[in-house]
Order: sequence, then C-alpha cells, then structure tokens
Amino acid sequence: MGLHKGCSVGISTITHYYRQITSATTATRAATTQSYKRCPYKHLHMRAHIQAATDAGANDTDATVGGWYSTLASPHKHEVHWFPMPITKHDHPWAYTRETPKQSIAAIELYATLLLLKHITTNSTLINMTLPLRTDNMGNSYTSTDFKCKKWPNSAILMEIALVQHHQRMRLDLQHVHRENNQWSDQLTHSDFNGFNEQLRFQPNTDYMQWYLLDKLPMFENLSPEPTVPMRAVS
Repeated sequence: MGLHKGCSVGISTITHYYRQITSATTATRAATTQSYKRCPYKHLHMRAHIQAATDAGANDTDATVGGWYSTLASPHKHEVHWFPMPITKHDHPWAYTRETPKQSIAAIELYATLLLLKHITTNSTLINMTLPLRTDNMGNSYTSTDFKCKKWPNSAILMEIALVQHHQRMRLDLQHVHRENNQWSDQLTHSDFNGFNEQLRFQPNTDYMQWYLLDKLPMFENLSPEPTVPMRAVS
C-alpha cells in the first residue's frame, strides 16, 4: 500500500491490518445476511430514516470539514443537526503531509464522513440497518463500497470506517451527489451558518469516540486523550 515517505508504519503492518479488516468486513456482511434470514421482523434490515451529508474545504493553508443529519424525511435547513470543524495542523498532521492541505482533500472529505458516521452510530441504534450518507467526492463513494484503496492516509481512514460498520453491525451507503446538491455541507465548510439553528449545532469530540485502529497509527495519535504507542511492523 502506498505510504507517505514520512510515515514510520511498516508496509507489513498496514497490510496485516488491512487483511484483518477485509476479512472482518466480509464476515460482517455474511453475519448480517444470516441475521436477516433468521429475523421474523425483516423490516429491521432497512435503510435508516436519516438524511445526512458531509463535505470538506481546503486551501493552501487551512482545511475545514462540515456536515449535517436529520431524522426527518424532508428537513429544512433550520431543522438539521449540524457541525463545522477546523482541521488544524496540530490536531490533524496527516492532512498536512503534502505541500498544501488542498492536495489531501479526498482524505479530509473521507474523514468528515467518518466523524459523522461515528457521531450517528454513537447516539443511535442502527443494528442490521443501512445508513445513507451523501458526499460530493465520487472516489470516496466507490472506495467505501469495495474497500480497495492504496493511497495514504485514505486507506487508514477507510479501515476505521470498515471497523465501525463491523462493530456496530450496520452498513454505510455513501452516495455520490453533485456539488450543487450538497450546498448545506459546503456552506458549513466555509463557516457560513446562515439558516442553521444554533441550538442543533454539535461538535464531534474525538476524545470520546470509540477508536478501533486509527488512533494507533502515526499522525493520528491526537484522536485519543491518552497517548498511544505507534504500531511496529509485523515480522
């Protein structure tokens, strides 16, 4: 798998965990299918009644992510739960390994998806259900389906997304939409909160999130309040 030259994790380590996660994802799909067949209430294996979307914005010096969700069928802007979050170099050094954070925009957008996924699954029960979530990054919508990604740190973020689905017993359906259909999220990445209800604003706090792998990788240690020891290459 492709690694940034400044990353100290061995290729064998990433390959090892990638195989584990691929196996776990396959097992999750099989287990979900069997659970569906045994369950007398098959309506449980349905799409969650949640509307959700994320986006990211970056320039030569800074980056920001934003997103929203609602349990309403056709929510208005003032009815959605929403968040903006700056992606700073101090807290997210992985987003600044290239000349500009703009060159890592795909990874930053995937990270926005991960943040909203963790927030929703932490605050609701989606067992045997599919969570639809929208993005205007077509590549991310594909890689979240087949989990085939060689690019760093996209592959690491994708591994965490796979593990969230496995442990939460749910499936993420990351749908691609054109940018003009993702204006609310785009608005949040530009710190434009016009029309949003301030009382429904939330702030993703990585300190209180359950991390399965990502916080143990170099450049992601700041996700957890407790210091973690970077993984070593598997011999």
